[in-house]
Amino acid sequence: MPDPQHISTQINQPRVQGNLVVKGDVVIYDNGYQAPRFLSTLPQVRTSHLIGRSTDLARLEKALEAGQPVVLNGMGGVGKTSLAISYLQTNKSKFAHLAWIEQNGDWPTSLLSNLPLLNRLEYTPSGNTQRDAQLIMSELGSLGGPSLLIIDNAESDLEIYRDLLPQSPDWQVIITSRKQLEIGQLLELDVLDEEAAIDLFKAHYEGPASSTDTPAEVQKIVELLGFHPLSIELVAKTARARRIKPVDKVLSLLKERGLQLNRTANVTIDHRRDGKVAKVFPYLQSVFQWREANEMEDWLMKQFICLPPLPLRFDLLTGLFGIDETQEEVWDELTLAFEQLVGRGWLQLDEEQDSYQMHRVIQEVVTEQLRDQLTKEDCWRLLLALARATAP
Repeated sequence: MPDPQHISTQINQPRVQGNLVVKGDVVIYDNGYQAPRFLSTLPQVRTSHLIGRSTDLARLEKALEAGQPVVLNGMGGVGKTSLAISYLQTNKSKFAHLAWIEQNGDWPTSLLSNLPLLNRLEYTPSGNTQRDAQLIMSELGSLGGPSLLIIDNAESDLEIYRDLLPQSPDWQVIITSRKQLEIGQLLELDVLDEEAAIDLFKAHYEGPASSTDTPAEVQKIVELLGFHPLSIELVAKTARARRIKPVDKVLSLLKERGLQLNRTANVTIDHRRDGKVAKVFPYLQSVFQWREANEMEDWLMKQFICLPPLPLRFDLLTGLFGIDETQEEVWDELTLAFEQLVGRGWLQLDEEQDSYQMHRVIQEVVTEQLRDQLTKEDCWRLLLALARATAP
């Protein structure tokens, strides 16, 4: 980390950092070379602080001290991007160069479609996307520090380019991904604890001046939402905007309709580029858009849609599916599918208990997407088998 005593808080005055000077939006090197301080467009921030993640923010800061890239990993909507934004906003004054790159599609295409980045690096693409990606990353790494690069929503192909990422001590690199990427250190984010989830709901439903009292209905609401930050924020903001009061009415709607509130939201969140979410459920569908990877993964997802959103032991699951180790080929396909779905954030694994769970928000959203591919008979057969297997 840069030494704070060498960094002035006066934005309009030069800040000497090693062999360079930061003045406003320009970085001036001792050889006279000048480069933009903001190498890309940074995300707009609409919230003043991050609720329930102070411990995770401290964990992130500690992990970055090791000098390796840090991958923030977790299911969609759990707060990876929000944590990265919070770190950026908290520490922005400490860095000479800052860059935010969102991955949409493959990594080379994402770099080449980031026009602010290309313009500020004065890079003209050659037409060879892989070569261009390598040169752009090399250009980033050649800039002096201390500097910060954040890659949001990274995909697996970023691993191919991991050796080209800007290096410490000049650069810190934060990567957010649902995938468990083999790059630097992995920092996993889970859903919020109950207290933080309640605070988050109250902040968006009642406003900053919310009372210290917590109705029992709020506890039930956050529990129904599986302590999932994005769902809590969306439901609370929608309820407030549409004046759904008292809070027990919000709870009744969730019990009756689930996340399909069928209410106009038109609320603003940091998780979306344009900021606006029209309705809760369609937006969550876009966050958790299931795309079949292979036949076994698709089949396994459909099984978990039928099962309760609770931790279920691996041996119990294989018994329900009627698959054992003697069926070597199918067994290998099944265990690989479990591994892939955990790695992609669709299932949660408790290694100590050897159990798997699909979060209830994912389950509700994906059920709607795969509804036409499910039969009630298949689900009932699986649930009856579960009832028999767990009966005292």
